[in-house]
Parts: sequence; structure tokens; C-alpha cells
Amino acid sequence: METSKPSPAEGDTIFRRSLIDEFQLCPARVGYKDKAGYVNPVSDGLLYGQGLHYLAHQHIANDGPWRGNFDEWFEPYLVENYDWDIARIPNYDAFKESIMYAYMRWVLEVWPEQEPLVRRYEHYVEQTLYWERMPNVWLSGTPDLFNGIDLVDWKTTNAGWQWNSQKADFAIQPSIYAALHSYNFDALPGSFIFYVWDRKKMEWNKYATTRSQEQIDASVRTADEYIRQYVQGIFPATMVVEGRDGKKKRGWYCSAKWCPAWNICEHKWLNDGVDESELAVKEWR
Repeated sequence: METSKPSPAEGDTIFRRSLIDEFQLCPARVGYKDKAGYVNPVSDGLLYGQGLHYLAHQHIANDGPWRGNFDEWFEPYLVENYDWDIARIPNYDAFKESIMYAYMRWVLEVWPEQEPLVRRYEHYVEQTLYWERMPNVWLSGTPDLFNGIDLVDWKTTNAGWQWNSQKADFAIQPSIYAALHSYNFDALPGSFIFYVWDRKKMEWNKYATTRSQEQIDASVRTADEYIRQYVQGIFPATMVVEGRDGKKKRGWYCSAKWCPAWNICEHKWLNDGVDESELAVKEWR
């Protein structure tokens, strides 16, 4: 599917949908992204998901099972995007085998639900959509699949308890993607479907959710607020959350392990018992 809407010009600012997730953790980490000392993360979960997405994309784009050499794609991808290599992935053979197994199950269980729709209706696969929200500033997102009726996204998780229907209903991703799709194609998608691969149980789970126009509009207003902060360079630190006991405390994401800006952050000093002198290093996690 092609959109007739305008697209960004060279030099324009692109605000990716995924930046909303980072803003909602702590805007300060977004502000540090291009500064020296920012440690780009490289993790098992991130690259496992990228590998599985690649195989699913190739399957749909080539109208059949992917039969290429995984290493020949994955090694250059690691080097270019993460300055990493296969040799530094622990138990790489098992890691790759698990991705290939998840893909095989996707072929047998997930794709048969989507293929009839893709064959029947006009669709798109991993097409980046844009919407200019301020002059030369664009909100963007890349749905994994629009099957002609619904938007579809593949996810992976090591903790199945983190995924359920409630999470799907409250996630901002379906709302933003619905807004981008509606703007570009002048029609709302029917629903948003998450297919989640549970790595521990080795099973695919399906969560479908819908959005009203009111919910979609609210998500765009949320995105606009973050876009304004992004453009104006406003990145407040919000590393403190309210715990289950009602007490204020440092969020899990404010740590050497989980914050890529940890080494250069000026806001991490809370005197709460955390070793703030610990250094974050680029390592597999």
C-alpha cells in the first residue's frame, strides 16, 4: 500500500514511536543519547526479537519460508547497528536455534491466521508511516504488518507474566499506530493484534485490542507533548517512582545495568544505598 501523504525531507526531525516508551521511563536518558559516554545497550531480548522479526518479514516479503543463512545476515547487522559480533553472544548456537524454532512455530501457528487476509486484501509489511506534527518534525512508526483489516505486531518475552490482555489494552503502541495508519490511509484499522512468543513456555500467545477515536486522539496529544519536549531540549529526570509499599524509591531502570546514560547522568545521586560509582559497560545482558 502506498500513501499519498507528504514525507520527511532531509534534515527534518523524526520522532519515533519507541521514543515515547523511553520518555515514559525517564526523559533524561533521551537527552543524553548523542553525548559521549552514552552506552548503547546490547541485550539478549533485544536481538532475539530483531532476529525473529527479520525471519517473519522475509517470509512475508518472499511469500514463503526463509531459507537463507542466518549468520550471513545477523553478523553484519550486529556490527552495523550494535558494534557487536556473534562471537560475543553467549551460547550463540542455542540462541540462534531458539530463534529458528520460534520462527518455525510462527510459520505453523501464526502465519496461517494472517496469510488468507494478506492474500485477499491490500496490505503492507514493515512500512514506516509519518505524520508531521510540527513544522519539519514528524511522528513515525513502523507496524510489522497491516493485513488489510488489522494492524499486527510480533513480540517476544522471557517473562510470560508480563503479557496479558490488560497490557495490550493499555499499551500506547496500538493507539499511535492506529493514528498513523488512519492519517496516511484515511481509514481506521479494525484492531491491533499482538502475537507474543513466550520463550520459556515456547508458545505463541495472541492478544487483540481495539481503540476508539477518543483514545487514539488522546495518544496523539501525548505524543505531541513529548515531541515538544524533544524539540525544545527539555529532558527532566524522573528516576523515582512510588513502590508497592507507597514509598518513593529509585525505579529499576535507574541503574548501571538498565540505563545507557548512567555513566554521564547528573541526576542519579539519591543517597539510597545504590552504588552510584558503579560503571555501566557495554556487555551482553
